[in-house]
Amino acid sequence: MPMNERQMKEYVCGLVRKVISEHGLPVRPSWQQVVKALGLPPLKEGELPGIDGTRIKHLRQIIVSSRLTCQERIEFTIFHEVIHILIDDDQEIESELHEHFIGEKDDTQKKRVLESLCQAGAAEFVMPLAVFLPVVQQTNWSVASIKDVAISFTCSPLAAAFHYTLNHPKPCCMLVCEHGNPSRASHAALFEHAASEDVLFAAYSVCNEHMKYPMPRYSVIPHDHHVHRSWTRKLDGTDKAHGFYKSGKKWPMDCEVACHGGRAYAAFFPQGNVEFNYSSEQLSLL
Repeated sequence: MPMNERQMKEYVCGLVRKVISEHGLPVRPSWQQVVKALGLPPLKEGELPGIDGTRIKHLRQIIVSSRLTCQERIEFTIFHEVIHILIDDDQEIESELHEHFIGEKDDTQKKRVLESLCQAGAAEFVMPLAVFLPVVQQTNWSVASIKDVAISFTCSPLAAAFHYTLNHPKPCCMLVCEHGNPSRASHAALFEHAASEDVLFAAYSVCNEHMKYPMPRYSVIPHDHHVHRSWTRKLDGTDKAHGFYKSGKKWPMDCEVACHGGRAYAAFFPQGNVEFNYSSEQLSLL
């Protein structure tokens, strides 16, 4: 029986732990250690319109966009491409994806799942799931736990955001929002309204398997939106707010925002977040 998306994600995270174990790497290795252990060619930089990184498959060569300056983002991009290479070498996931989407003429969904798996694997390199999950579960999946993990374990909040979303038990889409120019960031010739000045936009967008409709990367966040208000005030908060869809449809849903390091981590929940479980053993603050 073919694997479902969650089983494929667990398989990919297992590949990461296998690499770490077999090569005697630290639990949280650097990208340099992983590239060396796998015998990959030295990294290259290049002009990559619309993407952060890529690989030359037959050479196992990773190329990172020369426009990237944030080290955290560069590291995550490198690990993302490393996962592509691990999947290429292993071939099990490629076989599963073929089996899963056999007969479909449009491979958009197949590519989305593959990219999601690479995001999950990259996050596993940066923040092991075994460390991350107990923290968010104890907070009833509070989005603020993303920055708490980043501070406590000195890890990438970007990796924590991907882990949070891809492992959330309910439908969830996360927009990692940055201030800048999305048309420059994406090199997107298809931008309908190229921004003439810096705006708040979705530098990353990730949805879990429960989310029926993904939200596009590089969506611009308007000033009157809950996410923008939270980012401007640098305050975490939850409110009803519309998501961002290519169809242009807008309907309110729970939106929880955590602000950290100049970014807004905005999670959208069509069916709400995990309900808070009150424990009588917890001490009252009153």
